[in-house]
Amino acid sequence: MKTLYVHIGSPKTASTALQFFCVDNSDLLNQKGYCYPLFPQTYPDASRIRAYFLIVKLKNRLGRRSRKWEEKVFREGMEVIHKSFENYDNVIISDERIWRSMDIERKDLWERLAEEGRKGGFQIRAIAYVRRQDKFLISLWNQQIKIIKVALAKCTIEEWMNKVNLRARLEYADKLDRIAKVIGKENVIVRRFDGNFEGGSIYADFLSAVGLSLTDEYEIKQEVVNIGLYGNTQELKRVINFLPQMIQDRNTQNFIMEMLQECSEISKKNYPCEMLSKEEIEALLKEHEAGNRKIAQEYLQDPTGELFNNAIKDLPKWQKDNPYILDDLIRFTNVTMENLYQKNQELKADLKELEESLKALCGIEEPGEDAKEQAVSYNRETEAAPKKLPVWKKENPDGIDELILFVGEAMIRLYQENRELKKTVKKLKTLTEEMNSESDEWKENGKNLDVQSFFADEDTAELEEKIRRIPKPGEEGADLSDRFIQALDIAANCMQRENRRLKQETEMIRNFAGAQEETHKSLLERILKK
Repeated sequence: MKTLYVHIGSPKTASTALQFFCVDNSDLLNQKGYCYPLFPQTYPDASRIRAYFLIVKLKNRLGRRSRKWEEKVFREGMEVIHKSFENYDNVIISDERIWRSMDIERKDLWERLAEEGRKGGFQIRAIAYVRRQDKFLISLWNQQIKIIKVALAKCTIEEWMNKVNLRARLEYADKLDRIAKVIGKENVIVRRFDGNFEGGSIYADFLSAVGLSLTDEYEIKQEVVNIGLYGNTQELKRVINFLPQMIQDRNTQNFIMEMLQECSEISKKNYPCEMLSKEEIEALLKEHEAGNRKIAQEYLQDPTGELFNNAIKDLPKWQKDNPYILDDLIRFTNVTMENLYQKNQELKADLKELEESLKALCGIEEPGEDAKEQAVSYNRETEAAPKKLPVWKKENPDGIDELILFVGEAMIRLYQENRELKKTVKKLKTLTEEMNSESDEWKENGKNLDVQSFFADEDTAELEEKIRRIPKPGEEGADLSDRFIQALDIAANCMQRENRRLKQETEMIRNFAGAQEETHKSLLERILKK
């Protein structure tokens, strides 16, 4: 019989990797009588490879839920599935958010799918991966901290556990029974997400669930990699999430995450810990013991009744007053400042290339030493206003939040300045390329170009030296936190002056290019306002 396989997660069980695996091997799957269709709809947080149409919640221009619109999208998605069955006996769709949304937005989802199956002459089979409850819970909270979407991204794990419906997320047996009541227990395929996969990998395991075997024909273009945050790096991210810039800009979120991920493994090695105590984990597993036994016996036909290996690592629960948190904050700062310095150098190289192009177009020769000196002195014209720096005393563990926020704000500010400058230089490069054929006119207008700070090579030794003065991980001393914050403030101010200098140069190029003929002005506006 024709079969629709609906992979429903659960979340944090390599669902995205499986979706891309199916897309990457779609031609091979087609040859074997299987189809992994792409859907016509796209959403801000879901691509065409996911069956998000099954559970999407849509709002109209007034901000009210539009069930009419949702029904239209549902029908469009189902039409893709029905059409796929015209050529294939098996269709696979996937979206891990079905696991949660079937309890909220789409409580009648399985009834509707069953009805579609009756109309189209195909059966429904659900595929669900389940993970030991404590590991699933910690991973889910970690994900909330990593990707800012709701206020829960600012919660400690204890606060988060008190705010969410844990039973709806962790009592797997209830959810599976609900599905089985509609499509039959024999059509609910349950797999353990515990590292011991059939065939040795998640991909082999998933193919086995749909009746196929992993062979050399299949391409695995990306391994399952989801670098998490651990212990102190989780806390750094959680506190930085309070900064409004983190909510407003996804690029900034990603940048901070990348920098923290570079520090996470070292942090984990230095301070092995769990976010829940051994006693808390034992209580959690005890609470779901009966449901887990039922799944093992009734869905996996495992007479032992053991759904998971319940061995618990003998690790301490993470504490904020641990002796490594300042060290990890310093490590994050060093990694981030080095990255920002490299971005700064790349930006200068791009600007230099742009300036060389303009020199060639305008026939401008190198400026004299007086002009160069005046350009270099720009950085020293405006010093940052004195500010009160945060102070932390170790006897107050929560007081380190002020240091974390100070560091986070500085890193974000410098990153966003660099990114905006990068975008401007890229647009101006496009302009000079477009205007290249008008070199005679550029030369004529270039006679009046002010080159006092234009084309000057800035000495970067001062910035490098100030970054080197930031204390390194492992340093000690009663005044370490004070020395760290002071050195960071000086280095950040120096880099900010560099950014102002670069901004001045880009503005000069803007003004010069904008002074060309009206046709050139139109071109400039068209490029810069894209």
